[in-house]
Amino acid sequence: MNINKISPESQKTISLNSPIVSKSLYLCLVLILLFAVSLFHGCAGVTNELPIVEDIEDDKQPYKSLEIETIQENQYATIVEKTENIRSCPNGEKIGEVTKGANFLVVERRCNWARIEHLDYDQAWVWAPSLGYDQVNMLNIRFLLGGKNKFRSIDSLVTVLGQPTSIRKYPSDLIEYIYNNVLDNGRKKFGTSRFNELRCLVDIPSRSTIHAEIDLPPFRGTTKELLSSIGMPDTKPSSSDFDVSEYNGIYTGVADLKLYRFMRDFTKFRKVTAEKLAKKLWPRHVKITDRKAELDGGLVIIYLTLENNSSNHTFVGPILDVTLYNSKVRVGKWKLGPRPARLLPDSEVVVSLPLPVDAAALEVSRLDVTAVLVDMTVVPTIPAFQTEEVEEEYSEEYDSEEEAEELP
Repeated sequence: MNINKISPESQKTISLNSPIVSKSLYLCLVLILLFAVSLFHGCAGVTNELPIVEDIEDDKQPYKSLEIETIQENQYATIVEKTENIRSCPNGEKIGEVTKGANFLVVERRCNWARIEHLDYDQAWVWAPSLGYDQVNMLNIRFLLGGKNKFRSIDSLVTVLGQPTSIRKYPSDLIEYIYNNVLDNGRKKFGTSRFNELRCLVDIPSRSTIHAEIDLPPFRGTTKELLSSIGMPDTKPSSSDFDVSEYNGIYTGVADLKLYRFMRDFTKFRKVTAEKLAKKLWPRHVKITDRKAELDGGLVIIYLTLENNSSNHTFVGPILDVTLYNSKVRVGKWKLGPRPARLLPDSEVVVSLPLPVDAAALEVSRLDVTAVLVDMTVVPTIPAFQTEEVEEEYSEEYDSEEEAEELP
């Protein structure tokens, strides 16, 4: 058997330590990586379900920079109880007392707690009902969304809850107020352990809350007890399984309510969501009537015409599944949205969708597109809506502040 031996000179020539070979291998690896990335974007598609335009913390940017501004005005209030404790934070350590008739400037409100201006303390918090404010259950769904045929004004919510921890802005005039109840030191911002975070989705033009979501710690108790704690009467759900119980069109003023279980435990719940308007409305009234694809400066742009045949309802933020074909060969599929579009009653709107593909190798005459509407958000139709202030209907009476803040 003949074995060809490689000379030492040849070994040096093909050594992997050679700078020429090393650079070549490096370039090959870069090209392979770039090809894999382009293949992924072209074939697998890009999912963009919830693009956030702005995520603004209260210590980073003033609220006046947003399109919707809520102001919590300072006001004077008088102690109505014989004596009242002053605490270092909501439901915190007692640091002093005040007596009936004392008048204070209220500089901040956090639901059932109020921070007063006091010469002896930097942080002086008192039980808000002792200052004459109505006692409110901030987890009451109708308090968050409004009652029958009415919407809750975000301005009235801020008057009671104070400014949010952060604000998140989405396309189509939607903005989310986020109230985080857990502080860095482990204390509860609102002086209660009943929830971890509250999120309210607001329609900017009408300034109305249309969706509420409550993260629980979790809640321990029966479905009946949870419904009672959020101000809803006990009734049979529309559907229920190991993960969630749904109530669709059952409660006045609340179109959809969902109770999410914690680890499929029927005595523990992790989250509550509520919709002011029924999600099922948009499939009935919105359809795609026209679609086309165009090349524009190296980009592929899809134009879809959406039509709303409802005379009463307004829809925003379409989310779409889009598939692009070139010469009947699929180029890619994407889930895009929500897009900045507002579809008024009995109207149509054209939505443009830039696609993340290289248009250089495509021919516009051979392009084709299919699109499916996945979701839209129902919002109040202006001016056919009413907002309401916080009413006693959403208040709850307790014998003491301790009982009021006790876990259900």
